[in-house]
Amino acid sequence: LLVEDNNILSEEIEFYLSRQGYHVVIATSSAAALTCLKQQSFDILLLDRMLSDGDSLDHIQAFHSMHEGYIIMLTALGMFEDRLKGLEAGADYYLGKPLRLQELNAIIQNLIRRRMPDISIATFDWRLDENRNLLHTPSNQEVPLTGRELHMLQLLMSANNEAIKKEILFKSIYPNQTQFSDYESRRLDTGVYRLRKKIQDIENITETPLTTLYGVGYAWRTAKDLPI
Repeated sequence: LLVEDNNILSEEIEFYLSRQGYHVVIATSSAAALTCLKQQSFDILLLDRMLSDGDSLDHIQAFHSMHEGYIIMLTALGMFEDRLKGLEAGADYYLGKPLRLQELNAIIQNLIRRRMPDISIATFDWRLDENRNLLHTPSNQEVPLTGRELHMLQLLMSANNEAIKKEILFKSIYPNQTQFSDYESRRLDTGVYRLRKKIQDIENITETPLTTLYGVGYAWRTAKDLPI
């Protein structure tokens, strides 16, 4: 969750981190950020100090009560006393502006590895490596995944062979989207097609466990999952 009221800077950070495979939600005030935290959980909170509704440090206890992940402060207040105040308040990192986005990305990667040192989801020889955004195939090939592809497979592979409705899958992958029309349905279909094609090409197969259930949604079903 990125909490920043400078629209140009927030768009720059969101664009960069999205290219690195992260899903970024933007809030422009402490109040908006607390509302987001009530609705969903986040691995990392990127928090600007001086926001439109005041100093975010004034709300740090509320953030901690609703957010179990890490907090990275992003601020132009770079004096030693300011950094010390932020760290003492509970921030895990305190980055001064102007930001170096590569440094921010390195810090995020380190924090995620610290929080989730060995995370994987396995379903009958297909293994999802969430730390490296990879799908390992039965023939030991590696399929690189975008952030949204990773999230899609997390949901499908954790569903115990059950189908997930298209609308539920779409809104989980695109949490800022409130409607689900034919356009959004086709957008999801296109994403699934590209992911399926990627798996087929790398694994050199014609059928993948990424299964379409017409009129229902999608499921992850290996040959061992199918009824005999």
